[in-house]
Amino acid sequence: MHIPVGYGQFGCPPVLVMVSGYSRVIAARMLPSRRTGDLIAGHWRLLSGWGAVPRMLVWDNESGIGQGRLTTEFAAFAGLLAVRVYLCRPRDPEAKGLVERANGCLETSFVPGRTFTGPDDFNSQLQD
Repeated sequence: MHIPVGYGQFGCPPVLVMVSGYSRVIAARMLPSRRTGDLIAGHWRLLSGWGAVPRMLVWDNESGIGQGRLTTEFAAFAGLLAVRVYLCRPRDPEAKGLVERANGCLETSFVPGRTFTGPDDFNSQLQD
């Protein structure tokens, strides 16, 4: 899915997807990049919408979060929220199956048939 990102250019920005392990509530937000600062801002926005913080966040080897161990910035963010972060082993799809199913749902039920004028429009349609 390519959407307008400004100045006549199109791109496929990353989408941060979070799923609650108990209630299965899905929250998602399109981000400008996979850099640590953007990922932290995306987490903050999604968790603020939930009004709660989970005990643990599960991540695969995303470089903005950490590969093998957390980045300094994300470790500080996790400490601020008093949340544990579980970094999955490489090629361990079972560890993040809830999110993979949510990604599939968004790709097959949310995106098809929609048009987006940009990342803000994508995010506002996600919230509706």
